[in-house]
Amino acid sequence: MSGTGFLVGLGVGAASLERSAPRASLPGMPAVIPAAVVLPPPMPSPPAMGPAPTSPPATTTPRPAAPRVAPAEIEVRRGDTLLGILTRAGIGPGEAHDAVSSLRRVANLRRLRTGQRLALEIDAAGAAGQRLARLVWPLDGARELHLVRDHEGGFAARSIERPLTREPFRVHGRIAGSLYESARRAGMSGASLAEMIALLSWDLDLQREVQPGDRFEAVVERRLTEEGQVVGSSAVLFVGFESRERKIAAYRFVAPDGRADFYDREGHALRKWLLRTPVDGARLSSAFGPRRHPVLGYTRMHKGVDFAAPTGTPVIAAGDGTVAFAGRNRGYGNHVRLTHGADYGTAYAHLSRIAPGIKPGRKVRQGELIGQVGSTGLSTGPHLHYEVLHRDEPIDPVGVKASFAAELKGSALRRFLAQRDTVDALRRQPDPDRERLVADRGG
Repeated sequence: MSGTGFLVGLGVGAASLERSAPRASLPGMPAVIPAAVVLPPPMPSPPAMGPAPTSPPATTTPRPAAPRVAPAEIEVRRGDTLLGILTRAGIGPGEAHDAVSSLRRVANLRRLRTGQRLALEIDAAGAAGQRLARLVWPLDGARELHLVRDHEGGFAARSIERPLTREPFRVHGRIAGSLYESARRAGMSGASLAEMIALLSWDLDLQREVQPGDRFEAVVERRLTEEGQVVGSSAVLFVGFESRERKIAAYRFVAPDGRADFYDREGHALRKWLLRTPVDGARLSSAFGPRRHPVLGYTRMHKGVDFAAPTGTPVIAAGDGTVAFAGRNRGYGNHVRLTHGADYGTAYAHLSRIAPGIKPGRKVRQGELIGQVGSTGLSTGPHLHYEVLHRDEPIDPVGVKASFAAELKGSALRRFLAQRDTVDALRRQPDPDRERLVADRGG
């Protein structure tokens, strides 16, 4: 299998690795549109002397079209609406409403974001106000909305997809500080890094088993415009970690059931049914078992473990499950509880906020955001209280036994091994420019 075919087959969603690129002119928008030519008035006739000479029939000078204003870019300001932007540009109210109504049929106008730049092409229509000839709204590097005049003089809106290429990008280095900080300094984007951290959490205690000097590596696949702008999210194709005691290599593969997952070199799934730590960058501040309660002042059973982390740190679901409870719960503060099958459950307490959409009955995937670290309820500082329950009885999360979720066999295993070898070949390609691996631009 070629590297190009492999990369096309592995595209998934995640935030992108940005790189600067020159701003491109918008398709179909000329840089300068000349004004119409106005003819000079005719010269006066000389005084009449005798019979007027015979002259050819007079010709009518064509009326010049309304001058068209060169395209202008308007930057979206905080609180702007599309209707307000068009009105500010001098478009009449009726014209502006018609334009907005046409765009609303093909796009969610709430996607208008501060800092976006809209291109407007306008016909000056005299006292009646300016007439909108064309509007281009770049939704992202991959898609634009075009609004143009139709043959009846109304508006026609359509979405334009821009051609993209794919490029694998290798990020690697040694850990100095936290894994998160080190990978960010190496050039890894936030969303790709979150996926890498969730993946390593299946088999690694990020608080106690990651040390300065340990090595990390990732290969992500980015989508780029013709101008080289990174758009959308970057797919994580490979994650590696190496310390004196541990070595992890994880390869992404789409299994026969259509689910994208990560596997070791032999095709064993790395996904465990529960993550060991549902929050990154935290330290274990209180273990499971009897302890003196820091607020109540007496000894009682501590039914989970505490992870100290700054307020707002993301908290993710430890496993696939269903939301059983999400809301305020006395001393737990903001509290989320998940069920994982008939016998197991997990609970997350003292959250500063619960993620949107996390409500009873909602299905969640392992690694999905469910809330943020906080200090609500009976708490002396920001931390996550995390519980694992077996048949509604709390058990020590550290002692939960993990097992492989699946193993590839037959033709699926053969396809996986071929893709693994393709990724390994890409990892071996030297490139002094931050180890960027150049893929087939036509892919």
